[in-house]
Formats: sequence, structure tokens, C-alpha cells
Amino acid sequence: MSLRQKPRSNWWSCTVILQLRLLLTLLPGIVSVCEQLQTTPYSGTRRDDIRPNLRITNYRKRTVIAFSVDAEQVSILGVFYGDQDYEAVLQEEQRLSENDLTSGHD
Repeated sequence: MSLRQKPRSNWWSCTVILQLRLLLTLLPGIVSVCEQLQTTPYSGTRRDDIRPNLRITNYRKRTVIAFSVDAEQVSILGVFYGDQDYEAVLQEEQRLSENDLTSGHD
């Protein structure tokens, strides 16, 4: 290997570092949006077509915050960035949860 070529592990490390930098840049804003849900829990878009009581809101267009609201609390179900298929993930979690209930698991 010549001195100019970088091993694959360095490429992977650079990718991880860039993703961590992005996360650290976005995290304060995401936390702020989640905290605002305490005072405006019925904001966002209802997505009962994915799972009951689901709402979503966005942060900077590419980040989806999925949450549910009941009489007592707001529950953050997930934070998805970019092209992550949040619909499929949340539907699968709902399906697994329903299977646990019908099979008697806690």
C-alpha cells in the first residue's frame, strides 16, 4: 500500500466522526423540540395510520420526532434522521407489541 492510500478503517472512522459531529450539532435543537412538547403536546401531525395515538413533528426538515400523547404524559417513541424509514420501524414495533400482548408476555 502506498503512503497516499488510506486503509478502509480510516474511511470508516472519518464517517463515524462526521456522523457524531452532525448529531452533536442537532442534539440541542432536538432536545428543545421534545421539551416544548410538554406545553404543546397536541402539536405535530397525527399519524394514526401508522399506529394509534402517534404524532410526528420535524426538526430542520430532515429529522422526524415521533411521539404519542395520553392523558398523563408525552412519550418520545423515536428520533429519525434523513432517509430512515420511521414508518416501517414504528409499525414493526407496534406489531411486536401487539404480539406480546396476545401471547401473554409482559
